[in-house]
Amino acid sequence: MRTVNIIRLVGLAAVFGGLPLYWWAFPPTLPIGTANGSYANACCGSITFRNGEMRHDREIVEYTVEYDKGGAYVLPNALVSVASGRLDIDKSADPLKLRLDRQGGPFSLEIMDRSDAPSHTFERVNGS
Repeated sequence: MRTVNIIRLVGLAAVFGGLPLYWWAFPPTLPIGTANGSYANACCGSITFRNGEMRHDREIVEYTVEYDKGGAYVLPNALVSVASGRLDIDKSADPLKLRLDRQGGPFSLEIMDRSDAPSHTFERVNGS
C-alpha cells in the first residue's frame, strides 16, 4: 500500500512539475490571424500584419501570435523597435514581444523604444 502511494506521489510530481517545462518549451499560440491589420503611430509610421507576415516599408518579417500571463503578443523573427523616432527592424538581434491590447480583435499594439523613452502605441487603422 505504501509503495502505491509513493508511485502516485511521484506520478503527480512528474505531471505538475512537467507542465511549466512544457509551456516554456512550447508556448501557447493563438490563431495567426489574431493580429491581422494595419497599425499606425504618428511618430513612427505604420506596420501591417497579415497571416504570419509583418510588413514595414519593404521589409518582411515572419511572426507568431502567442500569449502568456501578461496577455497576447506578436513574436516576430527579428527585433522590431523604435529607434531615433522611427520604426527599426534588426534581423540580427533577438526579438521582443509586441504586446497586443487584447486577445480577440486587438485595437493596438505596443512597441518598445530603444532610447529609454516610453514604448509607442500603434493604433489599428483597419481590421484586415
